[in-house]
Amino acid sequence: MIRRPTRSTQSRSSAASDVYKRQRRYRQDYDFFYDSPFVELGNLYKNYGYVIFAFLITPGSYNATDFVYWNMEELDTKEGFDSYVQHCRAHQMLDTGVDVQYGDQLLTLSTCYADYDNSRFIIVARLYVIHI
Repeated sequence: MIRRPTRSTQSRSSAASDVYKRQRRYRQDYDFFYDSPFVELGNLYKNYGYVIFAFLITPGSYNATDFVYWNMEELDTKEGFDSYVQHCRAHQMLDTGVDVQYGDQLLTLSTCYADYDNSRFIIVARLYVIHI
C-alpha cells in the first residue's frame, strides 16, 4: 500500500468545515492557537487528529513566490520535506513549539487572505493520532 506523507486541502470557503470558519481567528488572535491547537478530520472509517505546527500568510500565485505549497502533495524526499517545513517555520506568525520530523504526515489547509494580491493564509499541521 502506498502512503502519501502529506495531505493537501484547499478551499475558498467551506460551510461544512468548522476549520475554515475558525482559520481567521488564528491570524487575528494568536492566543486562539493555545485554546485550539488541534485539527480533527474524519470519515466513516477513521478519525485523524492533527496538531498545528505553523500558520502563515504566503503569496498565492506562481509569479509571486517560490513556495508553491499547493503543488507539494508528495513530499517523499527528506530534502523536499525539510524545505517545506523550513519555509513554514521561517514565515510562521507564531512559534508553536510543535516538533516535525521527516516521515510525519502533514495536513495543509489553505484559504484566501486578500483578493488584491492573491495571498493565502495557510495552516500546516502534523498527524498525531488515527482512531479506527
